[in-house]
Order: sequence, then structure tokens, then C-alpha cells
Amino acid sequence: MSEKRDGKNSLSALKHKNRHRVLAVIRGCDAVSMAEIARLSGLSIMTVHNIVEHCLANKLIKPMVDWDISGERKPRAKLFSFNPDYRYVFCVKIGERKLVAALANLRGEVSVSHSEAVDADRSLDSVTDFIGDIFQSLTRRLRADPADCLGAVVGCPGIVHARSGTLVVAPHFTKWKRNIPLRDKLAERLPEDLPIVLDNSIRYNAYAELKARGDAARRFYLIGTDYENVVGGMVLDGHIERGNAGLTGEVGHMMVDSSSEIVCVCGGNGCLEVAAAPKRMEEDAVRMLADHPESTLAASVEPGESGEAERIRFAVIAAAADAGDALARKLMDRSVRYFGMAIQNIILACDPGLIVIQGSYARAGEYFLEQIRHRINGFPLFSMDKETRIECSDLDDESCLTGAAFLMADIYFDGMEYEYSRMPHMNGNNGVTGG
Repeated sequence: MSEKRDGKNSLSALKHKNRHRVLAVIRGCDAVSMAEIARLSGLSIMTVHNIVEHCLANKLIKPMVDWDISGERKPRAKLFSFNPDYRYVFCVKIGERKLVAALANLRGEVSVSHSEAVDADRSLDSVTDFIGDIFQSLTRRLRADPADCLGAVVGCPGIVHARSGTLVVAPHFTKWKRNIPLRDKLAERLPEDLPIVLDNSIRYNAYAELKARGDAARRFYLIGTDYENVVGGMVLDGHIERGNAGLTGEVGHMMVDSSSEIVCVCGGNGCLEVAAAPKRMEEDAVRMLADHPESTLAASVEPGESGEAERIRFAVIAAAADAGDALARKLMDRSVRYFGMAIQNIILACDPGLIVIQGSYARAGEYFLEQIRHRINGFPLFSMDKETRIECSDLDDESCLTGAAFLMADIYFDGMEYEYSRMPHMNGNNGVTGG
């Protein structure tokens, strides 16, 4: 390579790097001036001025405006903000009972969405066909240009090898085979060359939690809970940790009850998911009422869904535990014991410092939270000063979609996470690196 060509490439790389630095500052602020961008990025005011002008021309950022007393728009004094509607992301969550798809902007705000019930007998082809069809439907509803989609981010249950785009196993879908090249299958149904990211859904929940908490939580372990499942995701130094085979975070299949004869969907016995999922607690509450006739839970028995056993709703049990009901506390104490065993193992394995509980158990009430904190921080390992913060998430159950959109935006703007092998190098005329 000639010296002239070498110098040109070096200059291009420097421009690329500087634009990323400026955009990182603007994306991290609600409104920021050129002087503040220069200070935070360490670049000269002239360099910042040129980059800001470039980004304004490409609609990556926008000038801030105020409304005066007459209702007229007026520009603020040279303040700028990121334009989250510059592009959009196609986000999909394949759940055990429901599939949700949405178009979201680059701050994770959903513009349009659609959901559809799924069951264990749903075929893989019908799911991938639906995803392709709903992408077209949602873009028409939003009147969006498919070329403006940054990519598709798809979350699945089960074990996922994110780098290769392989769904290793989805135990809740009985007709699906193992080691499915799901990213390749989706690529056949989505626009050509659309970047596709595939991972376990809970990791996008964890990424949404990271974005909501900021630098205060760059290292934490998320435990997600819903009616039947307990799942986990880990964030280390601001990045999702997946492990060698995509197993990092599979806390639901950690053995906590060696005496259990109930077989989990993974094929094992004694898994946390079986022992502590809300579904198990609801059914056990009805069974144990005979030994606790005084319990206030007796008035709350209702038929199960789709012919399942009678149950007492998890939220009712949690409220009764807070109120001091003996049976409700007995049920909750059992979950505390199982969760405590799992969390202690997590702490010994990776010492995250912060455990975030999301989903059903995040709404389990003060009694559960107090007891789990007491159990974990009473663990006498070497009498060390090692308090682990345990907090409940404020995010809703669909934060997977928010985290998915944020992740794609970060991949696009910052080159974060992995270099996905099928993802085009997004360095063309896109307003970030071109021009």
C-alpha cells in the first residue's frame, strides 16, 4: 500500500473515531452544547463544530427547541440532542406462550407492535414465517422505509449461541430440533442483508436494565421470573456475558432440591425453575390449605387455566405473606431458601455485587425481599465484609424489546458487543462514518 493511500486511510479512521466520540457524548446527554461536547470528548471546538454540522445534515442529531408563550417554536441557544428516530429496530421476543414483535426507535421506545399466542406444538417454520410477515406489516403501519431499519434483534427461550446465530435447544417447543441455524432461517424471510442478532431473551432484559441504571450497574446479575420460568443474565463491565456455549445465566436449571422427583423441561431434577416458579407456588398453596384452615388464602382459590389444577394467584400469596399469613409465609420461605441457594452459588462463582430481580418476584412484596436479603447477607463466608445488593427491577415484563433496540443501536454507533459474522460492516454512507 502506498504512503499516500496509507495516510488517507489513517485520516478516514481518525474521522470515524472522532465522530463516534462526539455521538457517544450527545447520546449520553439530554441536551448538550458544542463547548460541552468538546470538553467531554477531548476534541477541539472546530472538530466538534464540523462533526455536529455533518450529523445535523444527516439527521443523526437535532437542535433543541423551546415553545414561547404564543406557542411558537424557538431554538435553544446552540443545544443539541440525539435523534432517536434517525432509524428504527425490528425487535422480536419468542416466548413460551406468546410472540411479540415491534418496531422501536433508538432509545427503545416502541412505535408499533403486534403479539400472537404460541404453544408448544407451534412449528419452527410457522414462527419464522410469521416473523417475516409481521416485519412487512409493521413497516407498512409505521409507513417506514425497510432500508431505514438498523437490524432485527430476536430473543428466544432456551440456550442460544449468539455468535453463530444458533438456537442450541428450545426445550419448551417440543417439535423443534436442536442446533437450529435460526439466524440463517430468519435471513431467508427478512430483507436481504438486514443485520440479525439472536440471543436468549433475558439477555436483552439485562441490557435494558443496564441502560436504565447506567454506570452505577456495569456489573450485575439479573434473575428474571415469570409464571413458569426462572432465567438469568449477567452483565460484566457493561457487556452481556454469554460464556463458552451460551450457558451463562441459566440459573433456572441450577439444582436446588436434590430430593425433588419432578422432571424439569431440561430433563433434570431439582431445578430452581421447578422448585420456585410462581406456578408451583400457586398449586402448592391449594394443596397445603388442608393443613392451614385458618389461612386467609382459603377465600382466594380459583380454577386453573385451561383445565389445570386449582390455584391461588401468586400476587395474592405475596400480599398475604406481607400481612403475616402463616401459610403464605411458609410458601414464600421455601422460595427464599431455593433462591438463596442459587444466589449464593452465583456470588461464589462471579461475585457480581448486585443482584437484580425482575418479573413476578420483583412484585412479590416486602416480606420476600427482606428475607432474601437477610439470607444472602447472613451467609458467613469467612466473616468477610461482602454485602451484596439485592434490588427489584422497575422495568416491565416486555423490557426485552427495549433492551434489544438499545443493543442494536450500540452495535451500530459504538461497535459494542460482538462482531457478528453475518452482520454487514455498517460503515457505508449512513451518516456515521461516511462523507
